[in-house]
Amino acid sequence: MLKKIVVILSILIILNLIPVGLTTSQGLPEPLVAPEVYITSPKPGDVIRGNFTIEYTNYTGASDVQFSYYIDTNSDGKPNDGNTWQNIGVDMDLTDNYYFWNTTSTAQGGAGPGDANPVILNATSFDVAFNSKSVYVSNIGVDNTPPIAPILNSIQPNPTNQTMIVISGTSEPFSKLELFIGGVYAEQGTADNAGMFNIDLSISEGSNTVTAQAYDAVGNGPSPLSASRTVTLTDAISPPQESFFIHDRNKFGP
Repeated sequence: MLKKIVVILSILIILNLIPVGLTTSQGLPEPLVAPEVYITSPKPGDVIRGNFTIEYTNYTGASDVQFSYYIDTNSDGKPNDGNTWQNIGVDMDLTDNYYFWNTTSTAQGGAGPGDANPVILNATSFDVAFNSKSVYVSNIGVDNTPPIAPILNSIQPNPTNQTMIVISGTSEPFSKLELFIGGVYAEQGTADNAGMFNIDLSISEGSNTVTAQAYDAVGNGPSPLSASRTVTLTDAISPPQESFFIHDRNKFGP
């Protein structure tokens, strides 16, 4: 009985009485295999900001790719928090395999994910027969907020006779610090994983007013300026100079 059913179905398909999908312009049936794309950037664990370029690989001839994101509140890598998928946009030009994501807004003009960690990024690919397949990358951080103003420790000793001093303080971990003397850029350094920094700074004779600003590890910034610290250089001690001995053959002999 089963063999008879299979034969009947085969005949109906051949006679085009049972559709097997959409047809091409030549009247040939379209494949029922879903297209496949894979997101290559960002990767799990990445922290992104601003206008980020999503990169992907198109393996099986997708005609367009729709991107969306989901804020994973419970950090389990699954969209099961009761939140809503937010549309990023549709890439219909698959010749370059990348799409720009403005992480500060949505495709509908609303606010983007802002500062969220983690986020799930989804890519749903479609072919001309409307077959589709979704893939996603989880555990993506989004950070669009500059760090707060750094805190400079008091400068000791003050006054000093040393032209090279150390500026220490705290900032956001791994942030980049820029130091200014009298509002003019003077030096830079980096905070460690605890947010602490020590930066050598060359100062000039007289009063030196030092401030700092910071950029976070992904480039947000600058922060507001820190409160200033003033150090006075008096009776500066110059670095030791090299001395040379001139050998006088007439006086000392060969």
